[in-house]
Amino acid sequence: MRENDVRKLFEPFALDEEKKEELWTQISNRGGQTEAEDGSLIVSKQRRLRGWHRVVAAAAIVLLLWGAGTAVNAATGGNLIKQIREWFRQAADPQTEQDIVEEAVTIGSKTGEVYAPDIMARNERYLVFGNLRGILVYDLQKDRLLGSIDTQKIGCAYFGTYRTHTRLLLKNKDIYVFNESQGSLKGKLHQFRIREEEISDGQSEEKIVTIGTVKNEAADLFRQWKKQEKTRDTFDTFAEDKAYTDTMGYLWRGDPARYSRNSYSWKSADGKKTLNFLTIQDGIYRLYECNRKDKKLAVYRLCLTVEERKRRPLPEFRYTGNDRALAAIISYQQEQYKEKEGQGCWIPDFIIFKRVWEGDQYLVFGYFGGIGYRKIGNILQCVDGSNDPACFHLKKTADGYQVQKVDYTGDGAFYGKGIRKFTRNYPGLYKKYFHFDNNKKKKNHLRYLQMYVKNNDLDVKYYMISEDPVKIFK
Repeated sequence: MRENDVRKLFEPFALDEEKKEELWTQISNRGGQTEAEDGSLIVSKQRRLRGWHRVVAAAAIVLLLWGAGTAVNAATGGNLIKQIREWFRQAADPQTEQDIVEEAVTIGSKTGEVYAPDIMARNERYLVFGNLRGILVYDLQKDRLLGSIDTQKIGCAYFGTYRTHTRLLLKNKDIYVFNESQGSLKGKLHQFRIREEEISDGQSEEKIVTIGTVKNEAADLFRQWKKQEKTRDTFDTFAEDKAYTDTMGYLWRGDPARYSRNSYSWKSADGKKTLNFLTIQDGIYRLYECNRKDKKLAVYRLCLTVEERKRRPLPEFRYTGNDRALAAIISYQQEQYKEKEGQGCWIPDFIIFKRVWEGDQYLVFGYFGGIGYRKIGNILQCVDGSNDPACFHLKKTADGYQVQKVDYTGDGAFYGKGIRKFTRNYPGLYKKYFHFDNNKKKKNHLRYLQMYVKNNDLDVKYYMISEDPVKIFK
């Protein structure tokens, strides 16, 4: 890191030029000094340490420990300590990075995604794409994964969503991540930087570090993204183009390979315009770079590897309420889900229309479906589910209820007939299965989710069914 780079580190403090120079002078002067036993300063003849990043680290820590640290921190409005922490914090820890990579290479095998991730940005050097767990930055020149960004940590996890979308602007080595909704910036704009860091004597490696949130330039950066953001539907663009039949035809024939829904338009430094998209098959990613002018196609295989890890399965849902009839129904439906080899952790999705005693049987009418979830960081994502309109026949026992019989309905033409049959003795009940408050059903499901997260002390904040992620706890 050069001296000029170090001086730029004061930019986030919003000081005038005179104050910045004063602080820099204090740091550079003290960087070559030590303190004698009597408190006086001894100036070292060796004024510069090897590697400017070491000077920055040492000077920052020294300032915090020596008297000047208090003055500098006060002069920056208390932001010095906060900024120093940011300089040394990577955008994602190693464990999180593996989670993000694993999510990328298993797309489609767990949740049946139709498409590979869209490219968020690219240039001559870097390729950026993401998923619900985070963003991956790939070094095209060195053919390796450079690093990742934990976007869940900053509330930017809107991938494959409907109204809100996580977007990205790549400017040289600066990465800006934010959410966009209906053409407007939504929330904060976060800045990260690809920075060279020494890993051993004489050897360095690029890493992604957190810079912080952008305030004054946020609107301008958002406008820059809107101006350069140009994508085209991949299928509509290439499927009917005979020039690519041999090289891409397999993508449109329903083969296991998945491709990006949208192709990213990019213009290289030499003026070459290309459309770029990703494919994934058997965990292997490829970058397709298509020159629409001369019909040339280049395909690059990306090297993404996942460490094998033993994952603990999600705990089962456990009902801890006081409704014993409901407890019996939940237990029964949970076992049915297991027998059908559901792929996720089953959470009830119930709405009850009527309860009535009929002889010695307690009848409960309603929808008794459930949603299977998998955990992606702090999000529970739906993997499967059912509605299950039914009538449960329960029998009272010493400690609760036991399911004796269940009247389910059929599919297709038998759907309405089945409901009419088990509601025939209760006028008006049939209509409730087709005209009910869906918001009430959603609230019921949310209460079950809250119960599940609390009972198991999970680090989960959102759930996602078919729309944008929804907060579990408001």
